[in-house]
Amino acid sequence: MSSSVSRYQTLVDNLQSMSDVDITSISNSHWNGLKKIPYQVEQQVKFLRLAAEVELLLQRLQKINQQRLATANCDRNLAT
Repeated sequence: MSSSVSRYQTLVDNLQSMSDVDITSISNSHWNGLKKIPYQVEQQVKFLRLAAEVELLLQRLQKINQQRLATANCDRNLAT
């Protein structure tokens, strides 16, 4: 079970270190709070897995928004 916790903690740490996506201060405080959770190991593993999935979805959404902005800027430049 501790290897599962380690694997998910590594995933969380890797997500935190991704520099290509801007992570808000709310997200940062969320991640800092994860390390202080007083749950049992199984619950903590489940929580970390869900938190990692949420973070990945937020990053995808940010990338989609960046692509939309870039496309809109490109379209505006072509129209002028």
